[in-house]
Amino acid sequence: MTKLLRGALKEMNHLLREVLKELDQTSTIYAEIKEYLDSLNNLNKDDFTRVNSDSNGNPRFVVHFLQCCPESWKGESWKGTAKVYEKVCKLMNKIGGKRFHNKQYGGGIVFQTYSLTETIADIERIKATI
Repeated sequence: MTKLLRGALKEMNHLLREVLKELDQTSTIYAEIKEYLDSLNNLNKDDFTRVNSDSNGNPRFVVHFLQCCPESWKGESWKGTAKVYEKVCKLMNKIGGKRFHNKQYGGGIVFQTYSLTETIADIERIKATI
């Protein structure tokens, strides 16, 4: 149920971005929607899902690839989600992220980490360079 709600929220956020493009930038509703969407762009620990540890017992966490996707790439979904997913996976490989091959979490990137806060900081840093 939680994954279903997350998917619905992501779709709603996409629709809000489309509405934002059509609104007058001086309106109050524009400012409120922009503030809401900006707060969603920041990764936090709640965006990650704990999965089984690796064979050595190290903790692993999965996040949806759109959470790791730089803003400039999010408009490229018309080229195909698979291509954007591939680009994001290559980008996250630089900081230890790997494609998550599992049916329980489609479109995921897995990180092996003991410090989720450091991983989040690394993701934000690498997103800012693009």
